[in-house]
Amino acid sequence: MHPGVRSSGMLRELTDAELVTLTMMQAMLGVTSEAGWLRHAHAHLRHLFPCLPKLPGYNKRPCKAAKLLRRVTRTLATDTSVWSNDVWILDSTPVDCASHSRFFWGFRLHLVCTLQGLPVAFTLA
Repeated sequence: MHPGVRSSGMLRELTDAELVTLTMMQAMLGVTSEAGWLRHAHAHLRHLFPCLPKLPGYNKRPCKAAKLLRRVTRTLATDTSVWSNDVWILDSTPVDCASHSRFFWGFRLHLVCTLQGLPVAFTLA
């Protein structure tokens, strides 16, 4: 039987646990391109993840699982020695919205990190 196909013939989806593992691997390896990451995963990790989706399907899954990904990221972060560092840094960047005005109309993405670059928190304002 083909990997990822159930006995009923329906294609099995990537589980939440597999999704979390893939996104954490992508982040820890510093791969910023989802298309590049999926090419790498299809070439080298297919035996571990037989139900890898194509790019359009993969793009939607992390957005839907954002709450779960934040919880896992925070759990992993609090388990490191850099979490207890008493110095954190804050940075923000504009996220533009389409506008014909010369003024900035949009959001700002605020990110709090440790000095080693570990994300602690983020928000859109």
